[in-house]
Amino acid sequence: MNGRALEPIPWSRRRWLGMVTSLVVAQVCFIIFVGERILPGPPRSPFSTAVHLVLDDSSRQQLAMQTGVSDPTLFALPSLRGFSGPAWMTSPSPEFRPPDWTNAPHWLPLAESSLGHTFEQYISTNQHPRLQLANKPLPPPRAEPNFPNEPLPPFSRYRIEGDLANRPLLKPLELRSWEYTDLLSNTMVQAVVDADGRTLSARLISSSGDAKADAFALKTTTGARFQPRIDSEGSKGLTWGRLAFLWHTLPIPVMNLPTAAP
Repeated sequence: MNGRALEPIPWSRRRWLGMVTSLVVAQVCFIIFVGERILPGPPRSPFSTAVHLVLDDSSRQQLAMQTGVSDPTLFALPSLRGFSGPAWMTSPSPEFRPPDWTNAPHWLPLAESSLGHTFEQYISTNQHPRLQLANKPLPPPRAEPNFPNEPLPPFSRYRIEGDLANRPLLKPLELRSWEYTDLLSNTMVQAVVDADGRTLSARLISSSGDAKADAFALKTTTGARFQPRIDSEGSKGLTWGRLAFLWHTLPIPVMNLPTAAP
């Protein structure tokens, strides 16, 4: 056998173009016959609205006649322009005239025998107790306790309040009496004491009315020494409290005025 005769014969350029053209034509025909076709839509209804120019009286009459024909409520509702206009809209109203009739007044008869019967019946069936103003017993006599007034101490005192009340003073405070025309109010001093018992700060809270007594209270509070304190945990802290000074007053001595020379 000849091996050269079995080799495939290559396609020419013209043959390739013919094959591609045939395939393209076949695809176009397939798309045309198989593809979706656009159906024509329904025809549009004509626009019934028209514009008429009224130029003279005859045109105005024709326009009025055409308006009645195109009215959709002409046969559904009563209208003056319809066939039922004369029957519904132009019917004459009935003339009604009521007769002039009057009646004389008739008074009800008065039964004199029943006058006051309703009130008498109400009184007989509703008995109210009599109103008694002074029928209550007198209250028992009450003796007013007469406590004698506690005499004022003949010296000035002090009182410790707040947390400082739990820390006694190492030495009592020495107070004095003041000469004043009236009673003095209490002097209130706020104090801050450290753990060693020294007063770190003293501030006036309430005045007694005498500046000397207030200054003496501040000075006495500053020099006060309290019992030292150590907490359970071993730490030292500050203690806040108040000192109230209750002053004792003395009358102001009257000075002998010099007599006038004769």
